[in-house]
Amino acid sequence: MSLRRFAVQPHFHGWRLVGFSTISQFIAMGFSIYILGLYIQPLATEFNVSPGTLGWGMGIFYLISSAMGPLVGSWVDKGHARLVLTLGALVFALGFVLMSLVSSLWQAALVCTFLLAPGACMLGVLPCATLLVQWFERRQSFAVGIAAIGISLGGFVMPPIANGLIDALGWRTSLLVLGLFVAAFLLPLSWALVVGRPADVGQFADGDTPDSASEAGTENFDRSSEQPAVAALTAKAIVMQKTFWLLTGCIGLLSLCSIMMVTFMVPYARVAGLSSDTSALLISLYAGSAVVGKFLLGWVGDHFSRRKIMVLIQLVGALGWLCMVVWQNTAALMASAALVGFAVGGMTPLWATLIALHFGPAAFGRVKGIMTLAMTVFLIIPGPLGGYLYDRFGSYEAGFAMVWWVLPLALLCAWLLPEKRRS
Repeated sequence: MSLRRFAVQPHFHGWRLVGFSTISQFIAMGFSIYILGLYIQPLATEFNVSPGTLGWGMGIFYLISSAMGPLVGSWVDKGHARLVLTLGALVFALGFVLMSLVSSLWQAALVCTFLLAPGACMLGVLPCATLLVQWFERRQSFAVGIAAIGISLGGFVMPPIANGLIDALGWRTSLLVLGLFVAAFLLPLSWALVVGRPADVGQFADGDTPDSASEAGTENFDRSSEQPAVAALTAKAIVMQKTFWLLTGCIGLLSLCSIMMVTFMVPYARVAGLSSDTSALLISLYAGSAVVGKFLLGWVGDHFSRRKIMVLIQLVGALGWLCMVVWQNTAALMASAALVGFAVGGMTPLWATLIALHFGPAAFGRVKGIMTLAMTVFLIIPGPLGGYLYDRFGSYEAGFAMVWWVLPLALLCAWLLPEKRRS
């Protein structure tokens, strides 16, 4: 029996794809943005440049990943999920191998731009969420939320592992080990396991039988019938819809705050008088709360109004950020990390299911890709903005207080989202 036939069994395949998507997002994020900071100092020493210069690598990474979003989303929408994810594993693995061999900073920049960033995009949230939206209808939010836990686990698990590899083997060999792992593990797994649509293997969304799928509606049969409508949904038609910009606003603004928190919470806490261990614990609390948010709000999103849950998410995020601004003690900062982490975690599955609800599952990848590109400014601005505000006001407190005001705007965007019930 071939590996492909062994992996794709007659039982409902969707939950296997949830497991695969968890692993894929763990590797895409845990092997990239969460460990990039560990390599800044070794690369700065190796190539005799300042750490600040290498810090721009994060912005380039987000920029390239966002720019590729519409293309990757369109490929997955057309049923090429297996090709996208397998090619992503190959490109990502090759990027690590070549990065371990670079002899100059410009070579490292080229590897990051043309291999690591595209590879992470082809393995990350966009293709995995697009894939799961095709396989789930009633349990869509829960499935996407479970898979997104891989992102948080990657941020929790990989930094100490990567740091240990660097200490034991050096930065070059550690990158080689990561690349070989991706090639040996994720590459064959994606080729064997990924199936773009339930109809490709004679199954139905949510594991329904033909009779139950028929009662649930035609959408649970073959979503390839939606392709003519998808073809008519051009990029211009997508960006002309008010819902697109409202969803971009509420997701993008909360994402801006979450990136700024992850980047500057530790130095903010140190200035407030917390110890280094307690300050580091805040990031772990943030990541752990994000896991809870993805799991809990992913389940809730399948049973209640997704618009109202998004409004609740924005309220929780605004309240959490306010705790950090008003009080600078340990309890307040821990509450802030927990509440914002919970909100950002819950945002991930709700974002996916709101796109599917308003634009349709067959157009999901295209819409999410364009939306990710539209959010680029929210993803690359937190680092420079936080540094500028600190230089301008001489403290993190003033900058964090100013940034809080984007959260009521995000709340307004969520409130203005049109209410739409699932058919």
